[in-house]
Amino acid sequence: MTRSRRQEPAAQLDPLIHPTNRLLVCAALSPAVQVEFAAVQRVVGLSTSALSKQVHTLIDAGYVTQSRSVADSRRIWLGLTPAGRAAYRSHLAALQALIDASNDAAGGAGTIGGAADDEVQAPPGLSAN
Repeated sequence: MTRSRRQEPAAQLDPLIHPTNRLLVCAALSPAVQVEFAAVQRVVGLSTSALSKQVHTLIDAGYVTQSRSVADSRRIWLGLTPAGRAAYRSHLAALQALIDASNDAAGGAGTIGGAADDEVQAPPGLSAN
């Protein structure tokens, strides 16, 4: 009798994290427990209102927490929840799987598309420059 090993669920691209600005927010929050809103804003490069909108989408999904500083209520702190951290890691794993599949299909390794920059050839009819 053969025992089947329990397979981990395949990594999935998360449609809530996938938009560039939300992916940048998650990337800015991932190394720390909490990051000040202003620091995230500097990293992401959005206006306060645009960043707030992206953050609130992640909060509504249960991926991010927001709290105010006790010492200065104007300071806002953001952090990934355990669910948010897991979703972000799964999203990164799915992106890496896409890169790996692309490299495997192209027969290369280590570079997107499987070819070094100096080996990239333009499709027929298009100039490489």
